[in-house]
Amino acid sequence: MQKVLGQPFDLPGKSISIGSSVGVAIYPDHGQKEKLMAAADLAMYTAKRMGRSNYHFFTEDMGERVVRGLQLENDLRKAL
Repeated sequence: MQKVLGQPFDLPGKSISIGSSVGVAIYPDHGQKEKLMAAADLAMYTAKRMGRSNYHFFTEDMGERVVRGLQLENDLRKAL
């Protein structure tokens, strides 16, 4: 998929190239509907942090890290 998306395509007077960051979540292991999409979204943002045109598979610890980060943010807000 990334190979195909990475190929240049022509617009009138221009050649355009794009990159893609892909997050992969597996059904039913990572959930259904919204939960599956959220897992893929977390994996995609991990791929984006790795640099241009990457992909990353969702792992359960990704969700745990997000929850810990949100808890820390909330605790800091309360502390202030």
